[in-house]
Amino acid sequence: MSDREKIRRSICHFVMRKAWNIFKSVKVICFSQALKIAWKLIRGKLYPIKSKVRGVSYGDCQKVIRCLSKLNKDYYRITLEIKKNILV
Repeated sequence: MSDREKIRRSICHFVMRKAWNIFKSVKVICFSQALKIAWKLIRGKLYPIKSKVRGVSYGDCQKVIRCLSKLNKDYYRITLEIKKNILV
């Protein structure tokens, strides 16, 4: 195996692993979209920023979604999660 082939395989392995981690963590996109995002991350064309908002009520959540809906949809992704083990 040539050196060039080793480099190609290592890059491919890195991209696939990154895409699989994105696919498992987001749970909203398909794997092909995760591959595209992984390539953008590796090329440096996309910079991920994760933010968690805790304690947001339904009304406040709707305000945030309304504000984000004015932006270009390629710049953000929203996932809403409910913690099931909250003590009442």
